Amino acid sequence: MNLLLSVLGYWGPYILLVTTSLALMIYNSDYLKVYLFFSVVGTMINYIAKYTIKQPRPKRQKHLYDFEHKQKHGQEYGMPSGHAQNSFYSLFTVLFNIPNLYFILMSILITCNTCYQRWIYRNHTITQIIMGSITGIMIFYLAHKVSEANLHSFIQI
Repeated sequence: MNLLLSVLGYWGPYILLVTTSLALMIYNSDYLKVYLFFSVVGTMINYIAKYTIKQPRPKRQKHLYDFEHKQKHGQEYGMPSGHAQNSFYSLFTVLFNIPNLYFILMSILITCNTCYQRWIYRNHTITQIIMGSITGIMIFYLAHKVSEANLHSFIQI
């Protein structure tokens, strides 16, 4: 895999967090607080799921950075993929809130690249990536329902 695509895949969820936040500021600023709040909720759900399921990552992982070797605190587990979860959460936020084809296409490409990078580098199995993707979509659905119910007034950031 090309080094640039690998780096973009590794940092994909963070790139999507920033670009989705910027797009929401432009197109749907009311939803931005909900998006950011559920980004944090999603991270906590992923951490809890990894420690509950305790499914190890694949053997013979490849790493882009030295600090990846030293990660602990749930990073030894791979179910569900946090990269896939966060990427799909951002992707679905864009699909349902941003009426701009460029943001949509960019989000789709970054999400696909991120999932592919996690698989090629053996950071996750296909099942872990699929479950992370489904979890991200479910978190989006919850965030969307909270927003529709106008409950975001409870989220005071």
